[in-house]
Amino acid sequence: MKKQFSSLCYAGLSIGGNGLCLVFRIAYPERHKDQFYALVDEIRERTGLIVDESGSDVVRLRVASYDPKPYFNPNAVPYLHCKPNRYAAPRKIKRPMTAKVEEMAKQRCYLLIDIICEKKKDITRGRKIWIGIGQALAGLFGDVEGRRLFHLVSQWHPDYYHTECESMFEWCMRRHSEVDIATFFYHCRVHGLTFK
Repeated sequence: MKKQFSSLCYAGLSIGGNGLCLVFRIAYPERHKDQFYALVDEIRERTGLIVDESGSDVVRLRVASYDPKPYFNPNAVPYLHCKPNRYAAPRKIKRPMTAKVEEMAKQRCYLLIDIICEKKKDITRGRKIWIGIGQALAGLFGDVEGRRLFHLVSQWHPDYYHTECESMFEWCMRRHSEVDIATFFYHCRVHGLTFK
């Protein structure tokens, strides 16, 4: 990682110990979001790693984690690239579906969730991503089936807890009116999962 990114100031284990905390020096603090999304794409292209979107929030409190051998570079060069937020999942007002289109969307979801379970693939890293997936499943499948599918998708996250997942789905059931199932399909595609 340090050889690939000359702007990397710090790299260490995440709080859970299963991921990485990366700190980059950026050239344009006033364009933090644009620089963040450029880094998101570059990190994914160069390493295959998926970035937690919550790192784009400059006021978000982060608890310190421990790494016995962190990487630290006080002479990191400023990162220059910027990109508008094209990484975020589509979030649009839902259009009414015909019965046929709804059934096709459900079948595609089932196929993708089968693949997720077979590969034990976590597509929920990042709280915003997890919420979007929950809202998408709640909107298409409703309470009972949506909840079951949300657990199936969420269980592969290293910090999955049944009770937390239940609480999150309750929240998603109350607030899913503007999230399309395309959000779920999008996050599957980001991880190379398709129903074709």
